[in-house]
Amino acid sequence: MVTSKYPLGRRISDAATMFVVLLVSLLLLVYVAYGEAKLTYERFQGDKLSGQVHVLQKAMQAPLLSGLELRQFVGFNTLAEPALKSDKAIGTLVVYNDAGNVVFKAGDPAVLAKLPAPHEYTRKDGRSRANDGIRSTTIIGNSAKNKDYELLSANGHYRIIVPLSNKFEDVGALAISMAETVVTDRVDLYFQRLFYAAPVAAFIYALFIGLLGPRRWHTRVPWAQLAFGIVFIVSSAGVIATLITLYSDGAQAKSRALAGSLGQRLSDVVAFNISIDEIQGLDRTFGEYLKLNPDISAASLTVDNRIVIHTDRNKIGQQWMKSESHYEYVVDLTPENSRRAVRVAVELPSNVVTGQITRSVKNFAALFIASAFLASLFFQLGGAVRRPMDGMPNEEADSSGGAIRDGPNEWMLNYVRPVFFLGVLLEHLTYAFLPQFVQGAVLDAGVSAGFASAPFVGFYLFFALTLVPAGYAAQRIGPKPLMYIGLLLAGSGLAVLAFYPDFWTIMAARCLSGVGQGLLFIGVQSYLLAVAPPGKKTQAAAIIVYGFQGGMISGMAVGSLLVGYMGTTGVFLLAAAIGLVSALYAVVAVPTISEEVASESSSAPARDLVQSLGQAVRNIDFLNTMATIGIPAKAVLTGVITFALPLLLAKSGYPQEDIGQIIMLYAISVVASSKFVAVHVDRNGDAFSVLLTGALVSGLGLALMGLSGTFDPAVVPVYTETVLLVVGVLLIGAAHGFINAPVVTFVAESQLAQQIGASTATATYRFLERVGHVAGPVIIGQLLIWTNFSWSAMGVVGFVIALLAVIFVIGADLRPNTRKPQSQPSTPEGAGNPMPVAPQPQQ
Repeated sequence: MVTSKYPLGRRISDAATMFVVLLVSLLLLVYVAYGEAKLTYERFQGDKLSGQVHVLQKAMQAPLLSGLELRQFVGFNTLAEPALKSDKAIGTLVVYNDAGNVVFKAGDPAVLAKLPAPHEYTRKDGRSRANDGIRSTTIIGNSAKNKDYELLSANGHYRIIVPLSNKFEDVGALAISMAETVVTDRVDLYFQRLFYAAPVAAFIYALFIGLLGPRRWHTRVPWAQLAFGIVFIVSSAGVIATLITLYSDGAQAKSRALAGSLGQRLSDVVAFNISIDEIQGLDRTFGEYLKLNPDISAASLTVDNRIVIHTDRNKIGQQWMKSESHYEYVVDLTPENSRRAVRVAVELPSNVVTGQITRSVKNFAALFIASAFLASLFFQLGGAVRRPMDGMPNEEADSSGGAIRDGPNEWMLNYVRPVFFLGVLLEHLTYAFLPQFVQGAVLDAGVSAGFASAPFVGFYLFFALTLVPAGYAAQRIGPKPLMYIGLLLAGSGLAVLAFYPDFWTIMAARCLSGVGQGLLFIGVQSYLLAVAPPGKKTQAAAIIVYGFQGGMISGMAVGSLLVGYMGTTGVFLLAAAIGLVSALYAVVAVPTISEEVASESSSAPARDLVQSLGQAVRNIDFLNTMATIGIPAKAVLTGVITFALPLLLAKSGYPQEDIGQIIMLYAISVVASSKFVAVHVDRNGDAFSVLLTGALVSGLGLALMGLSGTFDPAVVPVYTETVLLVVGVLLIGAAHGFINAPVVTFVAESQLAQQIGASTATATYRFLERVGHVAGPVIIGQLLIWTNFSWSAMGVVGFVIALLAVIFVIGADLRPNTRKPQSQPSTPEGAGNPMPVAPQPQQ
């Protein structure tokens, strides 16, 4: 029943808001899953093409190695015909000479006319041609255990090119192509139903919200959130089921094509009723076929259901039986009116599919976590938009300018949540590949490898240098302009990287992004302190903590998946677009507060800052904590986690999505441990022991990372390295959760805090620990060069961190014996300072 308290217009507004919220979340979920599915299906098709082209390469190599000239080769069409007949998806098979001219060709001439010569796919320096109208060369996947291939893409066709060589040099190349529509049409067929289902699910949820009405506010059961979660989980299950079906289809198509190819090569033998036993070397043909297609577990030839040739000699003579643990495809070669039934069977182990499914489920789990953060943000925003000025006293609204003049307004906190969250997200979209991107630019520029850390140092240095001036700017012009200007600068810095990827431009762009992120941080912090009620200051500060960790996790998860099919340029432009949209949101949606309110929340004079810094650097206890705990922790974050770890993982062969997800585990571990540690410290008041534990655990995590690179894959299981890396990263994240908040409590209860005040002491600490942010990439970068980019560098860092923990114990002359009243921290540390003072993101 519609009541005056909850009229029909309000119901429609609520339902429409939540429809948009859920629809955006579900479309993001399906879109990223679509990209992951397309990449994986490309791998299946690429493996299939690789198997076909390597069979032909093997057949052509023998006469070339014997001295025959490429143009004198006879029988190319005879070799190509079985492949073209067995797999209708193959467009062309072409042989080029060393000058790039066509020597032999088979397939559709119209397709061949669209394809560039092999040398046109890459520049002379081997890097992909970004501006030649040809899509960049992409390494899509590995065909098998020890064989890599490049799945190239140009003008709507995939291509694999392999060399043809004589005893001395490459004399040409063999290329196989397939239309991209083979992949896109199949993936679209499976996913279009999910895209259609998303608005239906969102509409049903919106209808539920509208019918539930005000009752959802008068019950302990969070029906709206619960229904949101159920819809999201059911949608996720639907996506996973779609992936499983699609990947199974890809594996079956692969085995079908390989079996058909092998069958075509034997069809003449069978057609002429030649006895299989009379043909010499046929078993070797099967063996070579297996070597060229390592994903195949077995291939066999049966006559009247009896195995006469098998890659496993022990099975010859046995009756052929279907295997339940393999994908099998059987090609019937029996000619008409023949008395014998001849078949070729190819077996593909099911773990080829389950491995891809497991990998996709892993990627999807990371995406699920990222989407959950985004959905939570949208849900809170929806609640704020639903009642933009509900309950606001009339005197608080200025009809002339819309500025809030008097008193804190808790409802305004929800409006600023997306600003900081999206600002952090756009930055971390790039972190899974940015170090490798910079390293490539360093090589192109011909400068020392040590310069690879310079853009990271520039970012953190300019971030730190921006904080204090931004604090004073917030007093004079208000925090809102800092938000949208900061977002525009941060996004612009990333947009520049998409168009001008040379080293010195990257350096300037990262410094620009650092300024933008610094302005954004101070703008958000000043706004929160100005509008939060007196008893809600800590909760307001928690928005920054949640925004950073949630933005980091979401950005890492989504960016590492998107870069696989959008490329670095696409991700940079996406990040810039998010910055632009977020800035527009800040301009339009975030309520303006008056300069008086903003000034009252941060009015410390400059001399207080100078005096506090002077007293801090003369205090031994403060310096001991700073030098052995605070600065090393931040140096590990920026130097190891965001700079060195992506480089080392890429060198070890980890794909981009794995790199992003491993770093994402760090942020998840920080969030999980922080909640536990905060309760423990508040209850027991023993911040010293917690800090010591954090430092030692951090050293242990780094030691495990260093140990991971010392194992011989031939001796230990291949997953040992990954397990040690993951455990090491989780330990470092947990250790930093032990440090980030307790170190503020430790400083707030120190002798220095009693002299200059807890807020000033903690604000000074937060400002000075930025030294670790700046120094981390410099120190770790040099260490990587000295160790030739070896994992042993992480072991060295772990030893130093553990040693500093021992020094921390020795240098602690005074341990806190009493805790200050808990009401003290309700105001974020240093609320009266124009410096980074809230419980802070680890920028």
